Amino acid sequence: AAEYFDKAVAADPGNARSFLLLGMANFEMNRRAEATESLRQALNLDAAQSARAHLYLANIYSYQQQYQQAADEIEAYLKLVPTDGDAAKLQEMAAQWRSKVKP
Repeated sequence: AAEYFDKAVAADPGNARSFLLLGMANFEMNRRAEATESLRQALNLDAAQSARAHLYLANIYSYQQQYQQAADEIEAYLKLVPTDGDAAKLQEMAAQWRSKVKP
């Protein structure tokens, strides 16, 4: 799937959805650097359409033990999608990550 999304990005580098899907595919293939780059590009092009990118970035940052950044991504997502059915769980997760941040 990543090859298909690479082609879609090359064909239309202004399409946030293509970058989002490429980022998600790279995430699933454990390509964190590539996923981060694509997800950031999706957010730069259209943050509202690419809100889910924040959740993937939160997972990447959590894996890298960058808990402040992970919590920030959760909060950025919730600003864009405050009615998410899992908002309470996401807020709890962000709070747990923030508690791991060393002063």
